[in-house]
Amino acid sequence: MKALTVKEAGAPETLQVVEIETSNPNNNEIVITQTYAGINYGDAIRRKRGLFTLNSHGYYVPGFEGVGIVTSVGNEVKDFRVGDRVGYLNAAASGYAEEVCIAEDYVFSVPNNIPDQDAAALTCVGATAWHLLNQSLAQKSDWVLVHGATGGVGLILVQIALAKGVKVIAVVGNENKKEFIPQHNNVAVVVRGESDISDRVLEITNGQGVKVIFDCVGQAVLGANLKCIKKGGTIMYFGSTSGHPEFPGMPILMNSLTIRGFNIFNLLTDVESWRKDLESFYEFVSANHIKVHISSVFRLEDTYKAHQLLEDRNSIGKMLIKF
Repeated sequence: MKALTVKEAGAPETLQVVEIETSNPNNNEIVITQTYAGINYGDAIRRKRGLFTLNSHGYYVPGFEGVGIVTSVGNEVKDFRVGDRVGYLNAAASGYAEEVCIAEDYVFSVPNNIPDQDAAALTCVGATAWHLLNQSLAQKSDWVLVHGATGGVGLILVQIALAKGVKVIAVVGNENKKEFIPQHNNVAVVVRGESDISDRVLEITNGQGVKVIFDCVGQAVLGANLKCIKKGGTIMYFGSTSGHPEFPGMPILMNSLTIRGFNIFNLLTDVESWRKDLESFYEFVSANHIKVHISSVFRLEDTYKAHQLLEDRNSIGKMLIKF
């Protein structure tokens, strides 16, 4: 089968398509023939920074989510059979390949009303957005600030928040990205760089600031975040496109702030719980007409182009590989 591999840290062009052997499942594993795989910013970061381990064949296969059909199962697999339509999510899934062999614990059934494209695009970013909002404890009519609002997580997060009656200030990278934010009475858009983010936030909220900040940027927006967050507010920290922030103790202490880190893969340790949460998320998506924006679908050999878009911060919504 074909897989996209990398042997050393470097530019997007270090990704190379090679022929590798089809895997045979161990006792608790499932082989999935994929229709689509998700492309994530984390994939690009791992490749660029060398945050991966080479396998015994001397290469690493990126990718941790996708959708397809079960084509083989180990003899201890309980919940899935050959022919089932499934998705998966795991940090070590090797998803940039025509087939994926993965432990049953990280596999879930895809609802019939969710197309393959949407399922592949929603799993990681959608579940992240869902849990971020729920764990933030943002309530109806609270103002929240969403950095990276036109990214994969951001676009879903904005929609979920609005559907729950939360008021949103969406930060976008440039004027052209404003059109992708939902037109809604409870949303305001701030273009990063046009003016001081904190000044605009305080203006929009009549000087009150925001209850919650969803931060995937890190150090570059730390100062603005601390200026426009309410006393007792929460920063949900789930990414660091500008580097990890150095959180200062004094303002956190004096303003009773909560800094909460979030990593979607930490939720996967409880199989029953995360599958149930994902089921609830899909029900919410269907009931509230949450839409995933798929900006591009790539062939496996062209996936390096998606990595370049991610690095240049020129991507909108979600990008996929089609097999």
